[in-house]
Amino acid sequence: MGTMSMFSTESNVTVQNAEGCIFLQLLFQVFRETSALNDYFENILDKVLERMRVQPMQDHLKRHLILVFMTALAYNSSATFNYLDKHGVTQEM
Repeated sequence: MGTMSMFSTESNVTVQNAEGCIFLQLLFQVFRETSALNDYFENILDKVLERMRVQPMQDHLKRHLILVFMTALAYNSSATFNYLDKHGVTQEM
């Protein structure tokens, strides 16, 4: 449901097609510090990363996509950093 909304090409109905991101953010927040989403974790972030590379991209949607990664950090910070490193999203400072 979350990914379907992120990739929707329908006109803006409520929150500029960011509903899926908001849903995923809530999932990561609700299940923080549990293992409930571990089986779906990488797939969720794969879809978010894929959507970030698709145009058109409204600023509002971009902010919510980034917030999914931020809430993923709250859910499991080490798994999130490993994911970002594995996919070349981070770079050494």
